[in-house]
Amino acid sequence: MLEYLRRALMAAVRQHQAALVLAAVVLTAGIVTGALQVARLDPAQQAQVGQYLDYLMATAPGAAGPPPEAAAGAGDLAAPGAGAAPWPTILGGNLRQVAVAWAAGFLVLGLPVALGVLFLHGYSLGFAVAAMTAHWQWRGLLVALAAVFPPNLLQLPALVLVAAAATRLAVQVAASRVRRDLPALASPWSPYLALGVLATLLALGAAWVEVAVAPALLGLTRRLVF
Repeated sequence: MLEYLRRALMAAVRQHQAALVLAAVVLTAGIVTGALQVARLDPAQQAQVGQYLDYLMATAPGAAGPPPEAAAGAGDLAAPGAGAAPWPTILGGNLRQVAVAWAAGFLVLGLPVALGVLFLHGYSLGFAVAAMTAHWQWRGLLVALAAVFPPNLLQLPALVLVAAAATRLAVQVAASRVRRDLPALASPWSPYLALGVLATLLALGAAWVEVAVAPALLGLTRRLVF
């Protein structure tokens, strides 16, 4: 069974090779754009972002609580309990990204939405890592490795798979409309449904990592370097 699933996955990857390259380019563009945006912030904005990061670090799970100056300076930047997002919120956010991109793939005109979800996630990831590194230098990179990268090891592949599947499906449907003969049902739809299920499982795993693993790694990092 596992061998069959492995072969099926490899076949799907080969079928979506060009679309996967496009999705990877879009993701990279989003990450680079987000990172460059940090460099374009003026000093006041950089100070505000740094203050927000200090507040999140102070209110992260396991922390003793924000120091008075951090809590007073954070203002409206963070909601109460921002350091400990509940499981339903994290899971809902991950699944919402996958669902929006996957549903948009059913429409040829919805392809920019699927790629846009991937770009925006890359943008937020690039901005977050660059902001942490700019504010805490090498310690910020360790914080990103502990808190940001682990869940994204699963969430990024989920979004890339959905965006690639949406791209290939849109191209196939558009080509069939031009030829005026719809493709066989099993040709475009079965891989699309299968990749959607796989992306959903990856998003579930990413939410679990963000809730169960990332806080422990962040707490360890905080004790060692802060």
